[in-house]
Amino acid sequence: MQVTRFKFLTALVLLLTAFISNASSVYKVSKGDKFLYLGGTIHILTADDYPLASPYQEAFEQAKEVYFETDIAALNSPEFQQQTLPVILQPQGQTLNAQLSPEVQTQLQTYLDSRGIPAAQIQALRPAGAMLVLTITEFQLRGFTQPGVDDFFFNKATENKKHIGWLESVESQLDLIKGFNDMDPDALIKYTLEDVSKGDEMILSLHEAWRKGDLSGLFAAGMDSWIDEYPKVYQNIMVDRNNAWYPQIVNMLKDDDVEFVLVGALHLAGEDGLIHLLEQDGYKVEKFTP
Repeated sequence: MQVTRFKFLTALVLLLTAFISNASSVYKVSKGDKFLYLGGTIHILTADDYPLASPYQEAFEQAKEVYFETDIAALNSPEFQQQTLPVILQPQGQTLNAQLSPEVQTQLQTYLDSRGIPAAQIQALRPAGAMLVLTITEFQLRGFTQPGVDDFFFNKATENKKHIGWLESVESQLDLIKGFNDMDPDALIKYTLEDVSKGDEMILSLHEAWRKGDLSGLFAAGMDSWIDEYPKVYQNIMVDRNNAWYPQIVNMLKDDDVEFVLVGALHLAGEDGLIHLLEQDGYKVEKFTP
């Protein structure tokens, strides 16, 4: 259950346009004769998104080791999903509306009515859980019901018996979602409603940027508002995690094995992104076009 990643689906889950065989968010990172591949992912796809662009496929074939944000097997385990319940669900007898102002309650109900979502389904959720459900609903309505890039390559790596690794624990990802419950509930739900209301225009622009590997376009469409409106969340979810992952990625470049590192596409973009961090330290980063 990829709960810790869903708030950024507006920036990561993108409506399909024409398939572009060699345009993608896959990069070759090198220094001297050592190199690895760094791929930007989205975490949920449409059926028409497959097959993935050839740079993803070729990077996977060349790689001996495949790394993900976290341990996907553990993330999908019943044990971990059980751990998420207190983070997502209200304590017995409590409701989401009890945490919201009358104004936001009305806005939420209007949205639920427009989507045919029973109010009781949302009232049983904590603010973070409601945020996730509202966001994922918009993408399911647009046909995003298939496993994402991460799950696809995790299954493929397992089948091919490639070495599988990860950059952070599932517990650290769960801590991130807990942080949303510490935010002002009114602000979180109001922002989420505004976010999902942007609709196709925003999603299409993000899709185009992701397909082309247009990092500046991706960042402008998906991250600017977070820096201005929720700097602490941006720091926790983007900056701190990138800084924790970066030395691990650099260490991979010290051996002769070829790695394919897959992270959410927004982690590659912007001045705090992994691409910029690598270039600052003298690593050569180029779009991979086999």
